[in-house]
Amino acid sequence: MANPSGNKKTNNRRKRPTNQQSGARQKQQRTPQAAATTSTPATPRASVEGARTASRRTNKKEIAQAQAKKKKQLQLIIGGVAAAVVVAVIVIFLNRPSDSGKQIDYSGLEVAQSGIVASQGTAVASPEVTEPLAFATGATVGDPNAPVTMHIFSDFQCHFCLQFHDDTLPLIVNDFVKTGQVKLVYHDFPRLGTDPAIANPDDFTVEIRDPNNESSLAAQAAMCAGEQDTYLEMSDKLFGNYGGVQQGAYKRSNLNRYADDLGLNMDAFNTCMDEQRYVPALAQSVEQGQSQGITATPMFILDNGAEEVTVIQQTAEGYNLMKKQIELAIDTAP
Repeated sequence: MANPSGNKKTNNRRKRPTNQQSGARQKQQRTPQAAATTSTPATPRASVEGARTASRRTNKKEIAQAQAKKKKQLQLIIGGVAAAVVVAVIVIFLNRPSDSGKQIDYSGLEVAQSGIVASQGTAVASPEVTEPLAFATGATVGDPNAPVTMHIFSDFQCHFCLQFHDDTLPLIVNDFVKTGQVKLVYHDFPRLGTDPAIANPDDFTVEIRDPNNESSLAAQAAMCAGEQDTYLEMSDKLFGNYGGVQQGAYKRSNLNRYADDLGLNMDAFNTCMDEQRYVPALAQSVEQGQSQGITATPMFILDNGAEEVTVIQQTAEGYNLMKKQIELAIDTAP
């Protein structure tokens, strides 16, 4: 028979774990903890919040910089627009037609249009066969038998010519022309509108024909108006709308407006201007003036019939000196 006690011992041995199995279980139990201790540590919450705060600050700074840049660009644009508006207003102001100029009182005086205007530009005189001072582009004012003839060489774009027209000419008219001692002869001398790039000293018609030459355009307008007996009135109108040199005051649209204001026949005026009818005459006026010593405007030639002429120029003394020179010419007249 089997020994019961021996079987019991055998069962006890089977139930008791071996040291190797116990160690394995302990190792398995420790493994999750070990894994936990070797994993990457989590980022602290304070560090994350700090990074977010720094990022928000950077974004705000960039937004502020962008807004400041945009504001500056807007200010530059507004400033540019404002400057353009100011320039436009100034140009309009300078070019605006007006009637603020001096209207010379020629009442009671004999007025004759020049021979070239009376013939509507068809009889251009030759300097070789005509006395230079006998050829004029503008009107003659005063007693034809006056002892002294005062030839006036002027450019409508000349500021000193404007001053002479407004300040000195009325005095000469009252003191000498209306008293029968002096007659006035107007000569157009359009030089300030000359474009040096096209100027030809041997052919003045080149620069005078230039459609951008406002000195020439104004002189042509005065002569075209002379065909309708309004040379003097157009002269007053042109000086009354003086706007500087080549600033648009005498562009064609304004000249048409002045002619219309004077009640001229616009068809006849436009035909005269379009044909540039008086370009040859104006070129001849410049050439003859220079041959007589006219180098600038305004300049004047006093002819007292004594076979000598005196070239004078307006000075800082104004009318006082000119008056003495006119009186001397009258006193020495034959």
